[in-house]
Amino acid sequence: MFPIAYGAEIVELAKIKANILRPFVLLLFLLAIVYFFWGVVKFIRDYGEKGATEEGKKHLWWGLVGLVIMVSVFGLLNLLITTINSIR
Repeated sequence: MFPIAYGAEIVELAKIKANILRPFVLLLFLLAIVYFFWGVVKFIRDYGEKGATEEGKKHLWWGLVGLVIMVSVFGLLNLLITTINSIR
């Protein structure tokens, strides 16, 4: 593993990824999924009303954007860790 200096102690990048970054990204991914499904519920529940339907569509759209961002961040983290490990 590629160690990096953090204060007085040496911390491996893989441990940082496993213990800090991965749970944080998964939490954000879960929040994006909840936001998306809240938009689905809002859209279906208020289908006949124009303003409420538009708000549901907005929740759907931003939920999808959040999901795409979280998948991209997860992929970039894996690419970064793989690249650093292959350099060593």
